Amino acid sequence: MKRAFLLGLLLLSSIALAVNSNSAYIHDIENLLNSVPSKDPSRQQLTLKLADAFFNEALNMAGNPSMTAREKDQVAAHRRKAIQLYRESLSGLNGLFPAPSGAAKGKIQFQLARLYSDLGEAASAQQIWRELAGQDSMPDLQRESLLRLAEVLENRSNRADLKQAENDYLKAQSLCSTQDVCSYTHYRLAWVYEREERSKEAVTEIEKALWDSKGQVREEALRDMTAFMGSLGDDGKDSLEKMEKLSDKLKRPSLISELSDAYFAHGNRRAGVYVLDAVNRKKPTLKSYVRLLEEDYGFRDWGKFDAGLDGAMDLLSKGESLKGDVEAEKIMRRLTVQLDGERTTQPKNAEEFKRAVMLYLALFPDKINERKQMIDGWLAAEKEDAPKINQLKIWIAEEEAAKRDKEAVRLRKIRASLAQKAKDYSIVAEEMSALKPFAEGAAQKRETIYQLAYAQYQNKDYATALPKFLELATIPNGSFTPDKWAIQSEHLSLDIMAQKKDYQAVVLQAQKWTKDSRFPMWLATNKEFQSELSDMKKIETSSEFEWATSMGNSPEALAIFNKDCQAGILLPQSCSNAQVVAVKTGSQKTLIEVLQKQGKKDELASELEASAEFTQAAQMLENKMKEKPGTTRDYLKVALLYELGGSNVNRDRILHQLVARLATAKTMGEEEDLILQTLRDTSLIDASTLKLPWKKENKDFLTDYVAGMGKGNAELRTQLAKSCRDLGPTWRHVSLDELKRLDANQSQIHFAGKASKRKFELRVAGLKTLLDRGSCYLQSTSAEQRVIFGTLLSRAESKLADEIKAAPIPEGVDEAGKASLQKALEEMAQPFADKAQEFDKLVAEQLEKVEDVSAREDLKAKIAAGDNSLYTNAANTSPREPLKNAVPQNHETLKTALEGLHRNPNQRSSLSQLKEYYELAGQKRLAAYFQGRLLQLNEEVKQ
Repeated sequence: MKRAFLLGLLLLSSIALAVNSNSAYIHDIENLLNSVPSKDPSRQQLTLKLADAFFNEALNMAGNPSMTAREKDQVAAHRRKAIQLYRESLSGLNGLFPAPSGAAKGKIQFQLARLYSDLGEAASAQQIWRELAGQDSMPDLQRESLLRLAEVLENRSNRADLKQAENDYLKAQSLCSTQDVCSYTHYRLAWVYEREERSKEAVTEIEKALWDSKGQVREEALRDMTAFMGSLGDDGKDSLEKMEKLSDKLKRPSLISELSDAYFAHGNRRAGVYVLDAVNRKKPTLKSYVRLLEEDYGFRDWGKFDAGLDGAMDLLSKGESLKGDVEAEKIMRRLTVQLDGERTTQPKNAEEFKRAVMLYLALFPDKINERKQMIDGWLAAEKEDAPKINQLKIWIAEEEAAKRDKEAVRLRKIRASLAQKAKDYSIVAEEMSALKPFAEGAAQKRETIYQLAYAQYQNKDYATALPKFLELATIPNGSFTPDKWAIQSEHLSLDIMAQKKDYQAVVLQAQKWTKDSRFPMWLATNKEFQSELSDMKKIETSSEFEWATSMGNSPEALAIFNKDCQAGILLPQSCSNAQVVAVKTGSQKTLIEVLQKQGKKDELASELEASAEFTQAAQMLENKMKEKPGTTRDYLKVALLYELGGSNVNRDRILHQLVARLATAKTMGEEEDLILQTLRDTSLIDASTLKLPWKKENKDFLTDYVAGMGKGNAELRTQLAKSCRDLGPTWRHVSLDELKRLDANQSQIHFAGKASKRKFELRVAGLKTLLDRGSCYLQSTSAEQRVIFGTLLSRAESKLADEIKAAPIPEGVDEAGKASLQKALEEMAQPFADKAQEFDKLVAEQLEKVEDVSAREDLKAKIAAGDNSLYTNAANTSPREPLKNAVPQNHETLKTALEGLHRNPNQRSSLSQLKEYYELAGQKRLAAYFQGRLLQLNEEVKQ
């Protein structure tokens, strides 16, 4: 009974509870729902109440625009809870009760769809709405579902969805029951048409949505209808007619202007102009005229443009104003800028530009900066001086009336200048007189002096005029910017001096301006006299050239010619003159600069070499070889220059290229010995070098050299060992090793014991091989080497003789037999002993031929000692050692000598220093280069 009472109380007061404390209301319903039995009939109603409570709480909270993240989570939780409860209600609480049907079911479904939509589960929401939209027993739910579906589809904006949205809106429209609902469906359907770019249908549809059930215009629909009309793309006539009727009905003339704005906003300028023109015809305004002027200009409708100017000027004369209208001012300023930009290419537009300027000046007299620009633009557009002079008089009066004295002074100066050009000296005097009070006397004095000096100049009284011009052309220090009188006076001063052919005076006077640190700034900022300022530099340049020509072959003349040459001025004469004078004055640095500028590669390379710029010269010669294949001598020259320049990497690269080139040649040519010396000096000889087509003596030398440097192979050493000719230190080393090997082989054959005869024969044969090879080696070698070879052969002979004599006598032989056998052995050994004596004699003879006393005594001592150090030490001595500087050199000497050649390529002292430097350094090839240059100088002196 108590539970039933509470249930009734809750149901009766649910609205009040929701307002006061929906959370408490939810809590109470949950407690009550949990307290009733599962089959209590009140559970269905309580479940729906609880679902509605969660739905309303979520709705209320979502209305807060500043929800926290936690509150957003709570809203989502309430919605999910409501969905669960609504779904339970639809199932009859999972089959415990009959499931709702008809309107009750439809309402639950509609709420459920709203919750799905709020949670972003669009597919679930649309499925329910589509089901409700498909039934016809509940028209209101059907209509609302159709509207919901159509709104979703409309927002997707693709063609298929928009078409379905259109169908849904049309069906919902057929179900609308009130004026406001019908208006809404017409309004939404109009937007669908607009999105489908069916603007005409959109306008027709939105017209039906203009009025609410109270007969009042719906402002949103009116605003959108105006926008839709603007997108029609028509000529504006029909829309204007409709809008005029609506404007009259609502008493809102501004609607027609808004229609014009809509057309302009959508880029339909022609329709916009048509409507705006209609507005202006009904009630002409300055603003409309200004707007139409810009559009008429855009359409190049000069007739309407001129009529618009006339109309605007007429309204202006009647007192209408646009003061403070920022938009109109911007339009007029933009219009004049556009006209000004075109008048240079379309001279006929100059008149329209000048008239537009006059209108702007009349409309906005207080826009001081723009007024000045407009006046200057008008003056630029007007080609005749007389109208300028007359108009300036009017503007001057206006400026003075407005107390803008500074601008009045500027305009008076312009008018005076125009009068001067027209030779109307009465106006000049008038303006100068008016300007006098503002110039504090200085400007008037300058102009008076100029006018007087100019008259004297015209009368060719140069002596009197020149001092006055020079006074006016004098520029004081500080931030002074040259005025017209200073610039013109400077030019006339230079002209007078040039007529006298006093070019030095012209240059010095011109440089008072051109060398002034402010001159570049004047040139950049003084647009009016930029040409005159530029001409001063040209006058200085041409006069300086003439002055230099008069100075002959002097350093001063060279400096001028070279400056002009490098700057590309007065070509080709400036460079030609600079080259000649550089040679005459011995200025090597300048000569190189000139040749570089002229692009004379051959001459430049020669001069770079002469002035010890070896690397640069080598680079130029190498580039030339890339264009045209060079000779062997060219490659050697480039390599030499790189080496002299200290670029050994590039030297080696060039020499490698040369070797590769010679690999396919039949002969090495006349430069063979030089090639060999260069490769040897640069340590670039290796086994591959032997493949070049050397002549025999060089081939032999290289064979010895390569083997000695350890760059060969065993086959190469075998080849050396077979040669009877002394090819060099490596051959001596290899030959000695070969004799030692043969000696060791034969000395190891002992002939005592079994097969003694056969062994003895082998021993004698081995000795013979040694003697044959030794005789071969003795043919062409040095005395010192013969001593070593002869000693080795003598010892081999002696050793065999001693072994023969020491042969054991068999046991059992009597004394007579022993004596007989011993004698036989001695006779058998004698030929070998005799041969040893011959070699000893040879050694003695050769010892006397060794010129180095120390070496000779050393040989004698080693021979006397009888040990093998005589040739053991020789065998261990490296046959080849890298080239070494004979004497360490002072690099400052090299640097000083090179600097001397930089200044003067023919400086003998520097060439001699370099020759001696490389001689002492053991670099004979490099020393020979400088020796050759010294000899060439001697030949030139003789000639």
